[in-house]
Amino acid sequence: MHDLTIHHIPVADLALLPGNPRQGDVGAVVESMRTNGVYQPIIVNQGTHTGRPLEVIAGNHRAQAARQLGMTTVPAILLNLDDDAATRIALADNRTSDLADYDTAALVVMLQSLDGYAGTGYDGDDLDDLLRDLAGPPEKPTPTPSGPTERLCPSCGYDLNQGD
Repeated sequence: MHDLTIHHIPVADLALLPGNPRQGDVGAVVESMRTNGVYQPIIVNQGTHTGRPLEVIAGNHRAQAARQLGMTTVPAILLNLDDDAATRIALADNRTSDLADYDTAALVVMLQSLDGYAGTGYDGDDLDDLLRDLAGPPEKPTPTPSGPTERLCPSCGYDLNQGD
């Protein structure tokens, strides 16, 4: 079990995870932090086992957003991890969110409950897309026959239109 005490770490002292495979939308994170404030700490490796002090393991995009916003400190949980544990946590943090899915109807209800979408990462086009997904594909019109209706004998399959 890790010590989950929150510390306020100077943003300038943080080192981003080298080779971080997660490519996030830092602009959306900036908008969220500007609108909602910081509501989740980042996870930082102290670095005594890796030689890389204050390396961000989870929350690299929040750390970048904090820099863009000119924040001097950011809330963080400090862990003391070796390379293997740090890599596993970084991968799990990203992958477990990738494996999640949405209840589209519940998401629509939440979005529609708001007066605007600032700080959510969503916009009106996203809501329109979600509503289309809920409606399903448009029904194909039933084609109208252009000629006489085909009539077959139910017992032998003889084309009853041949005499027409």
